[in-house]
Amino acid sequence: MAKLRKGGKRRSSKGGGSKEEEELEDFGKEHGIDTHGSMQKGGKTRKSKKKSHKKTKRKMNAFMTMMLDAKKHKKPSFVYKGKKYKQAKTKTGLVIYKKG
Repeated sequence: MAKLRKGGKRRSSKGGGSKEEEELEDFGKEHGIDTHGSMQKGGKTRKSKKKSHKKTKRKMNAFMTMMLDAKKHKKPSFVYKGKKYKQAKTKTGLVIYKKG
C-alpha cells in the first residue's frame, strides 16, 4: 500500500530503498541472481595472506666477522690477509675500517 507524503508524493511501504537498489533487485530477478544482502556496501575485501618462506641467514665471510669483532671491542685496527685496516668515523658518526 502506498502512503501519501507531504507535497502529494507517494511512497511505497516495502522499505523505501534507493532507485539503484530497486534496479539491481529487478536485474537480479530477471537473470535469476540473488542480490538481496549479498552485495558489500562499502570498504575493501580482505585478501588472504600468502605464507612466506623464511630464508636462512648466510654465513658471513671472514672479513666481516673480523671487522665486527674489531667494532665490538673498539679496536683501532685489525689485520686481514696481510693488509691493515684502520678505524675511521664518518660525518654521521658511523665507525668504519679503511685500508691504511
